Amino acid sequence: MTKFKLAFFKFGNHLIDYLFYFFIFISLYFALMSPNLTLGDTLTPQTLGEGTTWVTIVFLLLMVGIASAFFVWQIVKFKLNI
Repeated sequence: MTKFKLAFFKFGNHLIDYLFYFFIFISLYFALMSPNLTLGDTLTPQTLGEGTTWVTIVFLLLMVGIASAFFVWQIVKFKLNI
C-alpha cells in the first residue's frame, strides 16, 4: 500500500469514528434532555404522574451499573460466583 492510500485509509477511518462518536453523543444528550425523564413534583394533583421521581432515576442507574459490572468486571463474577 502506498503512503497516499494508507493516509487516505486512516483519514477515512478517523472520519467514520468521529461521526459515530458525534451521533452517539447527540443521541445520549437528547435522551437525557427528553421530557420523559423530567423530575417533577408528583405529590400535587395538578402534576400527578407528570415527572419521574428520584427513586426511579436512582433505581434505573443502579440497575444499569450492576448489569455493566457483570459484563465488564471478571472480579465481580468471581466474587458473586456467577
